[in-house]
Amino acid sequence: MKLKAGRPRDFEDVVSVLSRQRDKLDIPYTEDWAWRLRVYDELSYVLRGGKIG
Repeated sequence: MKLKAGRPRDFEDVVSVLSRQRDKLDIPYTEDWAWRLRVYDELSYVLRGGKIG
């Protein structure tokens, strides 16, 4: 939901969570939901190491 909001602080939160918890996340499941919520491109950017600012 943070990616869907699209606010800079929310995006930073997503980057932070993924950097700390990536090995504990089910990435295919997360990608599936990102697709359903129409934020797949944003998630893909973050997963590839994208940063804000």
